[in-house]
Amino acid sequence: MRVFWNKFVDAYVSELAMQRISEKHQKEVRRVLFKCYEIIGKENPRKVSEDDVYWVLDHYSSRSITTQRYVLCIFGKFLRWCGNNVVQDMNIRFPKEEPVRVDWLTREQAVQVLQHAEGELRTLVYLELCLGLRRCEVMRLRVQDIDFENGVIRILGKGRMGGKWRTLPLADPTLISVLREAVRNKMPEEQLIKKKRTALDTMLMIYSMHLGFHFSHHTLRRTFGRTLWEIGVPVETIAKLYGHENTITTLRYIGVNLEHMRIALRRMSDVLINH
Repeated sequence: MRVFWNKFVDAYVSELAMQRISEKHQKEVRRVLFKCYEIIGKENPRKVSEDDVYWVLDHYSSRSITTQRYVLCIFGKFLRWCGNNVVQDMNIRFPKEEPVRVDWLTREQAVQVLQHAEGELRTLVYLELCLGLRRCEVMRLRVQDIDFENGVIRILGKGRMGGKWRTLPLADPTLISVLREAVRNKMPEEQLIKKKRTALDTMLMIYSMHLGFHFSHHTLRRTFGRTLWEIGVPVETIAKLYGHENTITTLRYIGVNLEHMRIALRRMSDVLINH
């Protein structure tokens, strides 16, 4: 019987729902936590020990590092919410996986994406390409989060206990116009884009096929940071806009490579050696 465990899980997921976490992720959290219970067999999450955590990781040892991190993240957040900091105190580190290929749009492609989109699709691509929002952040965005009077937009991003808020300025007149059109005839508490994840993915995939080149939500978000970096915006500022806690993740997004380092060293030589 897992009655006691279920009560904790129900209360935790209810709090996630209040924090605008999607229903799909709520179901995923339940699935992972119930699986963890099946593995360790303890009714009280406050009594989960280091041995129990390692038992869970051992169960997933044949899976990818990404999956292990994902399970441990969900499990750890739940235990911490219950008052058990065992996962946090263990400070488990995973080996690095091979980085995936990072892609961006060219300037010409980015312009096409912005120019030819209409309706909710236009709102979506402007938010991801011109503000660098994640797909989940777009889905959480509500009308009341946009403050036209003060020229800012509040974003509920990733992070512990339901995510972290960050505030971004609305500096571009076209973007402001797009958002004003998007909020028209909507109540303050309504979602800006009333579509589920699969619907957004399908909409973007069809648009990508229509334009004749492939891109995804991540492509648009990466292109945002890459473009800022190419025009000279400091990486620390880009990290703030992205909602990254450090610049390491940001550097992966913008893709500094050997050619960029070669150019930097040539510039340094021009200043110190060939002056």
